[in-house]
Amino acid sequence: MAVKVCLDAGHYGKYNRSPAVSSYYESDMTWKLHNYLKKELESFGIVVVTTRTNQNTDRALYERGAASKGCKDIASYPTDLKYYQFLKNKWKVSIQAMIYRTHQLGIMSDNQYQYLMRQVSKNGWRIKEPGDVPYSLNENIFQGAIDLLIEQNVLTAKEILDLFKKNGVTLYPEDMEELLHLRPDTLKVEEKVVPILQLRKK
Repeated sequence: MAVKVCLDAGHYGKYNRSPAVSSYYESDMTWKLHNYLKKELESFGIVVVTTRTNQNTDRALYERGAASKGCKDIASYPTDLKYYQFLKNKWKVSIQAMIYRTHQLGIMSDNQYQYLMRQVSKNGWRIKEPGDVPYSLNENIFQGAIDLLIEQNVLTAKEILDLFKKNGVTLYPEDMEELLHLRPDTLKVEEKVVPILQLRKK
């Protein structure tokens, strides 16, 4: 039997205008996010019903509650951390990173962002979030890629190290190999031996 949930976008129409950005309304943002969530849930085979068919439809609280009949859950987003926990389980992305990106894109107001981050701190999730699991890199991922670059003469070991250095990663070759789970000497740079010419007096 398919799981059935009900999503409530909250305020209808144009509600809760930002005092700082006159074009921003909380109701616009919650409507967009609840549509994104509906699409994601449906991709998992979950049956989703909503409390209204469009943003401008005004429904009383009783009607919105009645729309959830037969559903496993009813939820309003986006300031519920459970929403981001759900997305983390699918995308394996940090909850804090998703909250930050949502705010960066302008989907979430400053007040909502600060509220969520306070909730993260209150729950003790700053360092360790729910769903965090130890993970080891597959040594074949980087090894195969770097082998291909070198074998096909796309880049040399020295050029690869120079690229890392250019982007702020400055490590000895052996440390880089350990970090990326590479075979020893994968990034070894052969030092050119400069011949010394000895002039003999006649």
